[in-house]
Amino acid sequence: MRSLLLCVLSLVLIQAAAFAQEDDNNRSKKIETYDHSSLAAGTFRIGADFIISVEDGDDNYGLTTEINYFLLNNLAIGGEATYRDVGNSTTFWVAANLRYYVMFNERVGIFGKAVLGYQNANANGNPDNDSENGSVLFTATPGLTYFISDRINLETAISPTFNNFGLTFSYFFK
Repeated sequence: MRSLLLCVLSLVLIQAAAFAQEDDNNRSKKIETYDHSSLAAGTFRIGADFIISVEDGDDNYGLTTEINYFLLNNLAIGGEATYRDVGNSTTFWVAANLRYYVMFNERVGIFGKAVLGYQNANANGNPDNDSENGSVLFTATPGLTYFISDRINLETAISPTFNNFGLTFSYFFK
């Protein structure tokens, strides 16, 4: 998983470097942004994040699905659901989210994501000590996005709730 993440991150950085341009006549410190057609108002985004890893010797499997609607260019609202199985613990998460994208060129950009949701964790390893708890959580996550085509992208972000990196595959449509 780490080698896949490093490969994707390397591709994003190489792509960003290939498109980077410097104007010798005007060395302005302003960051120029790009309006991507898939991030336009009225567009839908569906995404899936598959998690397979080992944490503290326990197998870790999970799936997150998302759907978003762009209210304005680069600004989307939506919802997500996550199922995760880590060793003797199962977690389910349902949440609303808000995303904002800043594109540096037609392929590479960054995004921020705020999530407010409900998480239910069930530790079921010992039949005598089954425990279940629920909590309301808020997270704010930065990430990188890379468009493979006009409608398909890959995203990676640091997940504050699960302390790992994720790789999300997304499709955009109107």
